[in-house]
Amino acid sequence: MLDIKKIRNNTEYYQDLLMKRQGNTGINPLLQLLNEENKRLASISYIERFNAEKNMASAKIANEKKHGRPIEHLVQEVKENKLKVKEYQDEKKAAEQKINELLLMIPNIPLESVPVGKTDLDNREICKIGEIPTFSFQAKPHWQLATDLDILDFERGTKIAGSRFTVYKGLGARLERALINFMIDTHSDKGYKEIIPPFLVNYASMEATGQFPKFENDSFKVNDERGLYLNPTAEVPTINLHRQEIVDQANLPFNYVAFTTAFRKEAGSAGRDTRGIIRQHQFNKVELIKFTDNSEYTWTVDDFIDDKYANYSVEEIQTIIDIRNKYENKVSYKELDKMLLDSEQILKDLRLPYRVVELCTGDLGFSMRKTYDIEVWLPSYNTYREIGSISNAEDYQARRGNIKFKRNKESKPELVHTLNGSGLAVGRTVVAILENFQQEDGTIVLPEVLKPYMRVDVIK
Repeated sequence: MLDIKKIRNNTEYYQDLLMKRQGNTGINPLLQLLNEENKRLASISYIERFNAEKNMASAKIANEKKHGRPIEHLVQEVKENKLKVKEYQDEKKAAEQKINELLLMIPNIPLESVPVGKTDLDNREICKIGEIPTFSFQAKPHWQLATDLDILDFERGTKIAGSRFTVYKGLGARLERALINFMIDTHSDKGYKEIIPPFLVNYASMEATGQFPKFENDSFKVNDERGLYLNPTAEVPTINLHRQEIVDQANLPFNYVAFTTAFRKEAGSAGRDTRGIIRQHQFNKVELIKFTDNSEYTWTVDDFIDDKYANYSVEEIQTIIDIRNKYENKVSYKELDKMLLDSEQILKDLRLPYRVVELCTGDLGFSMRKTYDIEVWLPSYNTYREIGSISNAEDYQARRGNIKFKRNKESKPELVHTLNGSGLAVGRTVVAILENFQQEDGTIVLPEVLKPYMRVDVIK
């Protein structure tokens, strides 16, 4: 959540950035928040005033008793002041409760360098990597390829659980499992600690990451007395590994690679992707999570030597450096770049064409200040489709989950920065492999890196 003190002291800054993200719908809760904060501060002032008057009257009572003077009027004054204090304490408590409710519903503010826009059409393209395949035959969509190869069963998935559930069969099931292992192995080799968290999470875990209360209706709730929910993404349980903890700065950053099966009720609610496995209620995902401190970082030319920036001029690189040193001068943004490269590496190793875009203000996730999307090329759509998101929430989730670090034994605890990224969405990677590596006879030639996991060269 956002910091109420910072909002109070720099209201126009927050209004401007929330307007860029949500328009007027982002301003109204902020104005309500400030109104409740004014009530809270006024209540505190009255409580202090009437407590002081009560204490003065109590002191007078002792003195008047000593001299045998009447004290009834002073006793009445003490009673009245006690009632006033109780009244304003109740008002303060009500204001604090409303403030907390509003803070939980207000999204993170976008970074100042994020492109301003309303939809994904306003996202900024960073680069395109890999060659888009051309076919000498009529290419098929993944659902047709998978049905012909008998590796995905859509009808039986629907029979078992309902729409947007699929049964993986034979080499289809092995491909899903191979990709999970390949992704985890790749990221583990880069220093990420492997995690398999619970697939069920409690309300506090969902609230800490920003899923609740805003998106509570999008989640599957387990119908028992414990109040558990099916995990919507590995981000939720993995961020909550350190909820209510204070860690040592010397141990940061924490780098985790987590595998879970994810469940989302909202999948397909917009009526898109009604065929195939692009948008499912249940899907597998490998997620990258980082916890960093909030130290400063200075960008240099050496930070832009990867192939994403191969076609950028010296002047364009310098412009990027200047912007980042102004708005992204925290070590968490350097770690964000590393995470992006690590996610990209999966697609490079699989030899799948993709592009990277920076999300505009209106397309950002609820908890995030900055996000890159990785979009893989899908021939059946004749376009790039999202296969992963790499995001920095800064201290937004840490404040909700009370996750802090200390620089040394004497220093005060400070909020960590949390980052999360797809490493990648497994089902969509299956789709990309089927469609990009299909052959005229309907078989699928597997990428070299998967052959040791699959123990076959071709799906047929």
